[in-house]
Amino acid sequence: AKTFVSLGNGLVQDRIAAIVGGDNLVVGTVEWGATNLGAGQLAQTTRAPFVIGEPDGATRERTHLLAQTLGTVADVRITDNIGGQVWSKLLVNSAFSGLGAVSGLLYREVIADPAGREAALAVWREGYDVGMAQGIALDEVLGVPADSLVVRGSDDRQKAGEALEVAMGYAGATKASMLQDLERGAKTEVDVINGGVVERGREYGVEAPLNEHVVELMHAMERGERRPGRDVFEELLD
Repeated sequence: AKTFVSLGNGLVQDRIAAIVGGDNLVVGTVEWGATNLGAGQLAQTTRAPFVIGEPDGATRERTHLLAQTLGTVADVRITDNIGGQVWSKLLVNSAFSGLGAVSGLLYREVIADPAGREAALAVWREGYDVGMAQGIALDEVLGVPADSLVVRGSDDRQKAGEALEVAMGYAGATKASMLQDLERGAKTEVDVINGGVVERGREYGVEAPLNEHVVELMHAMERGERRPGRDVFEELLD
């Protein structure tokens, strides 16, 4: 039997499984970042692992073979909770890639901006709540538990600040792939990242207005009607 591997950002796994067959699919996420320098040239900007797993939670010979192959590029972690890992990575992409793209900033620059930090934590909280509504057991991502970045009151801020420091140690230098798409005039993945949070939230009765606004901003930028900039943070928080 053939095996296909999904390493894409966002909620693309079900679409791929429908094409290739769920039993033929191994799912993974990429926690390290890179910048596209041109045809055949990538600069790895951060160090973090691939995370891979079988949709049914089992570990098979093909899982280990894939880990061995990917291990020539970066560390690999095998998880029995790939669904939780996919959603945790979606939180990273929606909060840091989404806001990095619409602002034109690296992950760490988003967090260094006070309004950017507030917006990122708010986007993260929306996605976390949608994940909880689905009953997903979220996996650790960028070295921190997913709930460590959920801020609902002043008591949560110290914990979130410490978690952000750890996460940015892994990924702070990342330039969002969606920002790289905007810069070269390509369509972004926003509809399966922030848009994925919004769509799944509607299914489970959880609103995600900030994620929806990020989608609207990104589409306006794709059409050339707006340019990335820090002003989006205050707009999102209004």
